[in-house]
Amino acid sequence: MIFQLVLLSTLIGHSTFKNENSSPHNVKIVFRCDDFFLEPTPLNDKIIYEFKKYKIPVSLGIIPYDTFGVPFNNLDSKRLTTLKSMIKKNEIEIMLHGYNHLNNNLNGGYFQKEFKSEFRSESFDIQFSKISRAKKTLDSLLNIDVIIFVPPFDSYDDNTLKVLDSLNFKIISSDMAGSSASKKIVYIPKTTEEIELLPSMIMKYRNDDVVIVFLFHPYLFKESENHIGYDYSQKISFTEFDSILSWVSKQSYVTSYTFTNLATAENFDCNRYNANAARYNLFISIAHKLRLFRYAVYSSVSYEKQYKFILISANLLFHIVTLLLTYYVSRFLATKMKRQIIRLFVTGLFIILIISIINYYHPMWMIINIFLLMNLVVSIIGINTGLKTVKVKRQNPILIRNREIMVFYRGLKRKMRLLLQPRF
Repeated sequence: MIFQLVLLSTLIGHSTFKNENSSPHNVKIVFRCDDFFLEPTPLNDKIIYEFKKYKIPVSLGIIPYDTFGVPFNNLDSKRLTTLKSMIKKNEIEIMLHGYNHLNNNLNGGYFQKEFKSEFRSESFDIQFSKISRAKKTLDSLLNIDVIIFVPPFDSYDDNTLKVLDSLNFKIISSDMAGSSASKKIVYIPKTTEEIELLPSMIMKYRNDDVVIVFLFHPYLFKESENHIGYDYSQKISFTEFDSILSWVSKQSYVTSYTFTNLATAENFDCNRYNANAARYNLFISIAHKLRLFRYAVYSSVSYEKQYKFILISANLLFHIVTLLLTYYVSRFLATKMKRQIIRLFVTGLFIILIISIINYYHPMWMIINIFLLMNLVVSIIGINTGLKTVKVKRQNPILIRNREIMVFYRGLKRKMRLLLQPRF
């Protein structure tokens, strides 16, 4: 596996590909703030003030209900009026961030990845009831028609998309591993949460036509008393955040958007989402984790098509390396162990792996599984080929029989000698 990753890194390097047709404002950025409660706290006021100070719009993911299913709004009339005014001026964009952000505890189990979700695995009726009620509450409170949905824990399923279609939602912002079953919805996922890397990422892609969706929470800041989701070492102060926003506002090649404005500026359909989705290409998934290929950005479909050959070649290289490794390793082991034992062990291992892969992503079958299964098939071919090509030294049965006779004769001779020895 290490050898495979080395080859992948060698192939793609650490550089980006320049887009010769890029526009003067190449980097488009959206700031998405999740878990924003309607309560009068100095922290919330400070967040809104920071963005207004540099004339950068911010999209707020609001949770309309508390854990007991009661509408959550502690804003006084003055703050509520100010919020509505900023919404009309496009300084703030409102997104529905679930119902009450509680984990439904329906995802996880034997041989299955455990993860949190408010909606995934729920029935259509239950999801419709929660989302429609939450939308109605938020629309009524702020005099808006919220059309952007941000699923809690970045987790949803096909039923969620059906509900959003029926309620006339236009945009969903999750991560790059979700369902894309709806052709009506616009998909604009988060691309990074690492605030310390944001300036370097913007600089890195300044010559490319890319989108960056930066996700943060109110508890990202050291001034927050809540430490959910962040170690203290990952937190930053408002002074540091102010410096980053100031720097972003001064870059001539960066344009700040709301999700609504960005959706009207470009095409963000399911085809683009699928082209970027890590689940559709194991190579992309590994490269993203190693920050080697288009990390923290959302590329256009044309870009993905332009470099499709590189992605296909990398996948092919991955399979070839797997074949060679399994071939030579199996040849080596066959000289040390019985081939039948190796086959049984490997077959059992691959059965477990296949079951784990399928259940890991259950209930959504993803293309990355097909890639992994292909890699398993290639590995099996390599192992069996290696075992069959091992030259086993076969001995002549007559020689073996003569050797057995000689051993028996020598043993008998030794015993006769002991019996004939004089005893005192």
